[in-house]
Amino acid sequence: MFKFNFLEKISEQISLKLSFLSRKTKLKNSAIESTKQTGNINNITPASIGVGDSSKLLGELPQPQKTHYTEGLELLSLTKRQVKEYGDFLEDFYKKIYSKSDRKFGTTKNPHNMLKGAIFAVGSKANNLDWKRHASSSLREIIYVWRSIKKDINNDFASFYKKDVGLSDEEKNSLNEILNYYEYFSSIHHNDEVGIVNILRILEDSPTLEIDDCLKSDVFIKQIKNFLSQISELSIVLNKSKT
Repeated sequence: MFKFNFLEKISEQISLKLSFLSRKTKLKNSAIESTKQTGNINNITPASIGVGDSSKLLGELPQPQKTHYTEGLELLSLTKRQVKEYGDFLEDFYKKIYSKSDRKFGTTKNPHNMLKGAIFAVGSKANNLDWKRHASSSLREIIYVWRSIKKDINNDFASFYKKDVGLSDEEKNSLNEILNYYEYFSSIHHNDEVGIVNILRILEDSPTLEIDDCLKSDVFIKQIKNFLSQISELSIVLNKSKT
């Protein structure tokens, strides 16, 4: 008797399972048939074919993980494509300088790595007390080959990219400002508060700036954006010269 009751229960469970599967199949076929008639694929949802709650299903999808680099891109309003374009421009500029026998010092650096290093440092600001110094170290290295010699950077750019027409006033301003940023990032890197205030007063055209204003994080991020904007302006000239 016990064995008979046990088998009966097993048989009942199997019947319930088959009934459930049959119902899911009917739901799925019904949804597909409805789509054929209406031509609207949006009629098919996970719930309509018996999979379950679609919101729960979508909630289980893995979310992209943020890194210091992606955080830095977001804070600086940059895309990876822009970073590559700036790096390509600087790399091309370096190679042209390196081809001059008397100008080899400091041109073997990788601008792509320096840009990414600076962006990574900015993205680490939440848990890196030295993020400004680390970012500044990378950014000043990008323009170290010229240091503060305005004649060299202007002559280089004109001879490589504007040989026939010369530099426009806008290009001269961009090049001069890039060298001002060398002074700014160097001052940040060396914790030189006097230097930071003096050069930032020039960059911001604001002679009343004080050290407390100059050391704010949003001010530093703004200066990086402005610096990269100057690089962008010059890279546009390079792209035009290739066409």
